[in-house]
Amino acid sequence: MVLLAGVTLTAPAGASPGRTLIAAPDGHGATCSVPHPCSLESASRRLAGEHGDVTVLLRGGTYRLNRTLELPRTAAKVAFRAAPGETPVLTGARRITGFTRTDPARDIYSASVPRGTDTRQLFVDGVRAERARTALDPATFTVTATGFSTPDPSFAALTNQQDVEVAQENKWKHMRCPLASITREGTGSALTVQPDCWRNNNTAVVNRQFPFNGNGLPKLDGVSWVENAYELLTKPGQWYLDREAGRLSYIPLPGQDMTKADVELPLLETLVSAEGTPGHLAPADDGTATYRGAWTTSADRALGDFQDGVHVTTTPGASVSYTFTGTGLDVLAETNTDQGAFTATVDGRPDPRPLTEAGDVRLAQQVVYEVKDLPKGRHTVTLTSRTDRTFLVDAFVVTPDAVRPAHDLTFSGLTFTGTTWTLPSRDGYVDNQAGVQWAAAAPHAPIRPPAALEIRRGRGITIEGSTFRQLGGAGIALEDGTQDARVTRTTITDTSAGGIAIGEVDDYYLTDPARMTLGITVADSTITRVGQDYHDAVGIWAGHGRRVTLEHNEIAETPYSGISLGWGWG
Repeated sequence: MVLLAGVTLTAPAGASPGRTLIAAPDGHGATCSVPHPCSLESASRRLAGEHGDVTVLLRGGTYRLNRTLELPRTAAKVAFRAAPGETPVLTGARRITGFTRTDPARDIYSASVPRGTDTRQLFVDGVRAERARTALDPATFTVTATGFSTPDPSFAALTNQQDVEVAQENKWKHMRCPLASITREGTGSALTVQPDCWRNNNTAVVNRQFPFNGNGLPKLDGVSWVENAYELLTKPGQWYLDREAGRLSYIPLPGQDMTKADVELPLLETLVSAEGTPGHLAPADDGTATYRGAWTTSADRALGDFQDGVHVTTTPGASVSYTFTGTGLDVLAETNTDQGAFTATVDGRPDPRPLTEAGDVRLAQQVVYEVKDLPKGRHTVTLTSRTDRTFLVDAFVVTPDAVRPAHDLTFSGLTFTGTTWTLPSRDGYVDNQAGVQWAAAAPHAPIRPPAALEIRRGRGITIEGSTFRQLGGAGIALEDGTQDARVTRTTITDTSAGGIAIGEVDDYYLTDPARMTLGITVADSTITRVGQDYHDAVGIWAGHGRRVTLEHNEIAETPYSGISLGWGWG
């Protein structure tokens, strides 16, 4: 029990006894205790040296975060809890004031913000505002070599043209690209799309093949609407940000008084994060390996090879060596009825296990050799074919650090709000499916929108009785082999991207349970109105994992799917 400012704060039922730190929105205390609460950032920094059980009790009010609260990995069990009867709100948004009516004819109000301010969302009096845009299917657009042409001449008059975007809904994909320029073309307009985005979404649509792509590759070949120009401000509830001039413009909804309105401009992408090691793991091509003996390369086999190429030998004694820095290595290859046996050495020491690529059926990108729990450092693994049967090498996955999760974290009774995600403004939205996109640069790694609360390589995570609302990305992400996590009695609503993301897209190969996503439960929660900006998003997305339980949840008003469970085709 804690006494603070005349209020008795009692630990919630079931909470373990231990040290309690007090945080308040205006806290400046040096000890984070009665009667001197500290800021949430100060309380979080004090966790680094803690042992045992620690409760960070958050008083009610709005905690405006200037940067992501990155929780230190600690030996303690840490619970962030709302003070009884109070509502702490964590936000990455800045409140904007000082609006004046700058265009009476269109009822546009404007306010100054720092030049260079970048965001894709705005919330006014708790309502998501719409970025200035045209109506659906605003004109006839024809695909050109560099973008689109239209007989409508008004588009050529748009200002800040490199901030303007075209968006399309095509089958299951939602695609966006910023423009490079708009010019007059006869009596119409020519829209030139940013070249990299145009290539990735149209002329050379990203295709990572097995196991990422399914049936077809829809491309950006039309325009559903044009977005983000001052001239497109036409109706109440729309807004536009001139980043270079530092001016935010908005048309009020009926009854809104801009001298009193609560205008929230999100600036952070993630509010709270915790990360264990080894972080994200992904296969890499075998280009840095050393091959000895008679090897050939084989590409375009259409059998699911990593990046569509493998090294192959049928010569006994042919070997491959791979040097890496870390604590472990997975070797990916093909298993099949005609594959042969091999031997392995680690730093010159023979591995006594019987090793083979033989299998009952052809399977691509299988772990045929794994070594783990090495002392962190530089190591070399050598595999040598023992027979004249096919021996194949496809890719390698390095584990750079030992598995040390961010563990035993509880978030209870908190509200997360006011985030954004600015990458689509630079690179566009290169969509695959269900909120999974491709990075703009080759080799186009799979990426997903950031979440307000991100746990990477966590264990023993509890999120209960909390609210995630008015977000520019997703609500919760349990990523990179997080295990034994529960999300219960939680509400997620009004997100630009998805609700909850579990696991990864590119850890399909894992055979080691210690590095897998497993034991995740989402129960008794409500997820509504996700995908407000990115219409391929889903309520709950789960990639590869084991023992993922989704039960007694209400999921509604999703633009694409309620639940996407499992990932990969072919």
